Amino acid sequence: MADVKPISNTPSSTPKESTRTKTTFNLQNIGKATPKPAEEKKTDEPKIATSTPVFDKPIDMDSLKKVWNEFAELKKNNVAEYQLLKRGFTIQDSKITITLNNAIEEPFLAGIRTSLIAYLRDKLSNSSILVNGVLPEFTESRPMIYTNKEKFDYLVSKNPALKDLQERFGLDADY
Repeated sequence: MADVKPISNTPSSTPKESTRTKTTFNLQNIGKATPKPAEEKKTDEPKIATSTPVFDKPIDMDSLKKVWNEFAELKKNNVAEYQLLKRGFTIQDSKITITLNNAIEEPFLAGIRTSLIAYLRDKLSNSSILVNGVLPEFTESRPMIYTNKEKFDYLVSKNPALKDLQERFGLDADY
């Protein structure tokens, strides 16, 4: 059988001769130790950043609403996401909070959260914008009403005059 050699535009060289720092996979190098890159000299001087820091613009409520509605129009083909975005929101510092009606809306928000945040950050030039969904906690929990007697008692609690009508006409709540 003929030996298979990798195709290369550069002249063949052994791993020891190579000055490339990019890691490449070569069938000839399998099982051999990879050369360690030369260590950088350690200095006590701090490194100076070459890029200038980006300052976030303050969030204006009018521009936020405009950009928010633009993103909502992009999601108009998905009704659930569109309705979620057309709902009101609150903002505190750079955190935007959407009140969810139920737990079913959480996956919809999770599906668009990253693209929404990226869109808002780009259009508003603010890299600290976050979007969260909040489910309101219901403090009063009503028991489920099943029987006719339970339904009648519930209605009597809403309107006590029903009890007088029941007694006056001699009605039975079970029917």
